[in-house]
Amino acid sequence: MLRIHPVASMSIDVVAYEDDAGVLYLRFKDTKALYAYDAVPPDLVEDLLAADSKGTYVNDVIKPAFRARRVQKLPGARRAS
Repeated sequence: MLRIHPVASMSIDVVAYEDDAGVLYLRFKDTKALYAYDAVPPDLVEDLLAADSKGTYVNDVIKPAFRARRVQKLPGARRAS
């Protein structure tokens, strides 16, 4: 199931986590680009959500350990007609 989490961040617009697949989705405010990170454990997502600086956590923990792939939309999202 995809869970979308509201976050207060200067750099991250959306944090979503597909717990069945272990996929973390991040959309960045500056570019509006959406990235998926595979095989992210749920405890790291919890740590991200609790971090004082989401951007620093992503740069220090997520990016070095997990490969990003750019995606067009969140799973299950439909394009507006």
